[in-house]
Amino acid sequence: MALLANHTPSVPQPPQSGAAFVAVVALVTSAGLMFRATTTGLFGDELLFVRAINLGVIEGLCSPGSSHPPLMRLIVGAFTDSASPDWLFRLPSIVLSTLTVVVWSRVLTRLVLDTKTQCLLLATLSLNPVWINLAFQCLPYAAVTFFASVHCLAWFRLVEKQSKARWTIFVLSGAVLPWIHFFGINALLADLFVWAFLWWKQQVPLRRIVTVNAACLLYTSPSPRD
Repeated sequence: MALLANHTPSVPQPPQSGAAFVAVVALVTSAGLMFRATTTGLFGDELLFVRAINLGVIEGLCSPGSSHPPLMRLIVGAFTDSASPDWLFRLPSIVLSTLTVVVWSRVLTRLVLDTKTQCLLLATLSLNPVWINLAFQCLPYAAVTFFASVHCLAWFRLVEKQSKARWTIFVLSGAVLPWIHFFGINALLADLFVWAFLWWKQQVPLRRIVTVNAACLLYTSPSPRD
């Protein structure tokens, strides 16, 4: 059964000029974040986060000032050590923040028809001071924003066309969120409202809802070893 019965929307394709603008915004964002990362030392929260990298999953979760799930600590710790420069601890966040700009552009093409408006909104989202101030820090904020944005885009792509690959991306992008930041649980709760609406409108069977959410719960839940 189709996710939205009798409705197969066309997949929007950004014009060449729009794609070029996305590339420019992504490069400007990346350059700005890299400048911030290399010209400022680690902030207090980042120092606590770095200190917790070498702790275990539970110990790091309970560490004062660093009560975040373990995935971002594992990513940062995979290629850094105590002698690494400050900017290297921040590099994963910069990469994920730059990719987030690209994901936002794909979401906007599905929400807004006018290319100029898409570009304006993308620049506003990518270059606003709050985002620039958080996106380069070696904290989970950039990662949770990226995966939440991917999860949002996955919703749109499922509405457009269903495939095993698209369902996999949807499930995994949702399941990974609580492993990055507890705020990610909010996205999964929002999913339930969307599922309830689709079920109420008889656009998706209850069996599919239970299966997908059970898969998310399975990947989200800690293993017995933890």
